[in-house]
Amino acid sequence: MNSIHTESEALLREALRRKGIGPKGSKKLPPDMLREVLPLLAQPETNRTTAAAFWTACLLLDNSEEEEALLAPVRNAPEFHLLPELQALMFPEKEAAHTGFLRLVHKLIQRHDLSTTEAESAMTFFWEPSVPEWIKGAFLQGARIKRETPTEDAVFLDSLWNKATHISVDMPYLIDLCDSYDGTNRSYHLTPFVAAVLAAMGIPTILHGVESVGPKYGITSSQLLHHAGKANTLPLAQATTNLLNPKIGWCYLDQSQVFPELFALRQLRHDMVKRPFLATFDKLLQPIHNRTGNIVITGYVHAHYREEVVRVLSWHHQNRMVFNLRTIEGSTNCWGKKSTPFVGYRNTATTPPLGMDRSERPAWETPLSDFLQQDGKALVEGELVPEHFGISGEDHQIDKGIQADHIAHAALSALQGETGLVQELLIYHAAAFAWLADIFPHESEAGRIARNVVESGKAWEHWNNQS
Repeated sequence: MNSIHTESEALLREALRRKGIGPKGSKKLPPDMLREVLPLLAQPETNRTTAAAFWTACLLLDNSEEEEALLAPVRNAPEFHLLPELQALMFPEKEAAHTGFLRLVHKLIQRHDLSTTEAESAMTFFWEPSVPEWIKGAFLQGARIKRETPTEDAVFLDSLWNKATHISVDMPYLIDLCDSYDGTNRSYHLTPFVAAVLAAMGIPTILHGVESVGPKYGITSSQLLHHAGKANTLPLAQATTNLLNPKIGWCYLDQSQVFPELFALRQLRHDMVKRPFLATFDKLLQPIHNRTGNIVITGYVHAHYREEVVRVLSWHHQNRMVFNLRTIEGSTNCWGKKSTPFVGYRNTATTPPLGMDRSERPAWETPLSDFLQQDGKALVEGELVPEHFGISGEDHQIDKGIQADHIAHAALSALQGETGLVQELLIYHAAAFAWLADIFPHESEAGRIARNVVESGKAWEHWNNQS
């Protein structure tokens, strides 16, 4: 790749990064930048997926007067200014082999919502290997910027769930730690080590992810396991054996093993730059699924995800409990000094029915408490407070230069008895998650037991027994 092409691609990606955020967060592009970018949309060497995502954003978002003055000639005479693929986003019939999918993408670009049938058709096209990635990228971008409706979200999650691999187990309970697959980059990401502490407390725990994926390309559980000397691509059956072994009781599952079709789309996710609905749902697919439903613990940053994730998972009827925490970087990393708000639900039935007929689900606009009650669940919300679990209240240091090898070394030292911030964080997270799961009725009891398994070395044994 020559330097001129590299510079052009970087410019297009930066323009998309600014323009393609969403209906409320997108920034107006400086005229000089837009003047440089628009000619790239006609150049054969331009990355088709990045260009399609950018042009989709231009068509869908409201533009400033300056932007509109520059975009209008392109929109009015696309045959002179756009690659054939980008013209097809405006005129689907130009791409005869994929007109059906492009018509659905065009509908999103016109800010029209998809019906259930249309959303199902879109996902059928999406999984088709013969469909070019630039169309898939435009679809993901269109859904993102229009903002997915509850109906669309339910269909998208169903499609991902049905494509993913699952192994069923029968356990009293199973905690599922659902971190964003693109990782974190400025905090102590400790999920694999927290899983070992929970296992030592007698609470089977799974985590899952991928070694690296965009848009963040942050520190992931896979990387931490690598730096800690553990296998990070075990086959699903072997990982399940580790989970069921009471001397281990936890496991990591890699997307390359449990969902190869989605794993194969890493380049697409890189090229479209921004975060699609895949990043909302890939962490919620529960590759090992308990007979009575998993206890899902996940995180969010942006406020509109607070209830949205809870409602969609309630509709999906595959979980025993769900807790959505407002955490650091949308991971399961809680603050070590201040409180962490959470919202979620517990099924009111001891053995909740899974896979229920979702045609009878309550209206999305129903207040969350009533929504969950109609769906057979009880709203749970509040705050996790470190002091309530006997934590010393040390500040959770934010370090933008933190590295995976440093975190792994610090966590291993903490499991082997080194006191300080990281050990307190391990104890706090394990205790808080066990309390959320209703395994211990009192926060102080959960904190005492978590501290005991760490300080006694039992958590280290459960870590060490893993492959």
